[in-house]
Amino acid sequence: MELLQKENFDLVLLDSMDLCSFLTVEKLGKRFVSFLPFQFSYMDFGLPSAPLSYAPVYGSGLTDQMDFWGRVKNFLMFFHFTKKRRDIFSQYGNTVQEHFAEGSRPVLSDLLLKAELWFVNSDFALDFARPLFPNTVYVGGLLDKPVQPIPQVSDQLALTLYFIQRPSVYCKPLKLPSS
Repeated sequence: MELLQKENFDLVLLDSMDLCSFLTVEKLGKRFVSFLPFQFSYMDFGLPSAPLSYAPVYGSGLTDQMDFWGRVKNFLMFFHFTKKRRDIFSQYGNTVQEHFAEGSRPVLSDLLLKAELWFVNSDFALDFARPLFPNTVYVGGLLDKPVQPIPQVSDQLALTLYFIQRPSVYCKPLKLPSS
């Protein structure tokens, strides 16, 4: 910490997946910009969420055309994720007590709200419409690698895949006509 305190920097870039980095920045008293590497749960990071009545929770398999039971499932998944978030945040309690004085102990969820700017690795085309704060920027594809050319398929043999509505995939060899 002493080495970081001696450095003369104005802004810290951090990845929001490591919650200890928020505590480190708070201890240093520096401003920060954060990268949210996925679109999983905006509210966990202080960003507004779309209404649960039409925007499904990430990973729920629901669409924006939910019936009553779909909305119930969506709410229960949101509640479950919120509980998990609280469980994860509570694991940092000992770290906060160890490194911060009694009167200045931060609440981890409040530290997330202090970001000067959020870069969200998502895209409007992949996400449901939702309100955004002015300090939120979508940067979808930021971590993507350049596209490589597709290798040529062998002229001797190709595989035809037959997908059936089961988790199994059946393959049969197929001779390609010679050119």
